[in-house]
Amino acid sequence: MTDAEDDGAVRVRPGLMSDLLRLAVDWFDRGAAEPLERLLIAFDAGLSEGDECVENAVAVSLVEDAG
Repeated sequence: MTDAEDDGAVRVRPGLMSDLLRLAVDWFDRGAAEPLERLLIAFDAGLSEGDECVENAVAVSLVEDAG
C-alpha cells in the first residue's frame, strides 16, 4: 500500500483474530491470568471503541472461531 492509498483505517490481518483466540485459550488453560486479562481488555476496546471494521473483526472472528 502506498501513502496515497493509506486512508488511516485500521487493517486486521486475515487470521489474526483466530490466532489471538488460540492464544487466549492457551493462556486460560495454563492459568496465565495477567496476559489473558490484558488481551481481553484489548478485545473489549476493539468492540467498544473501534470503528466498524475493527468491531466486525473482533465480534465475527471470535464467534466464528469459538463456535
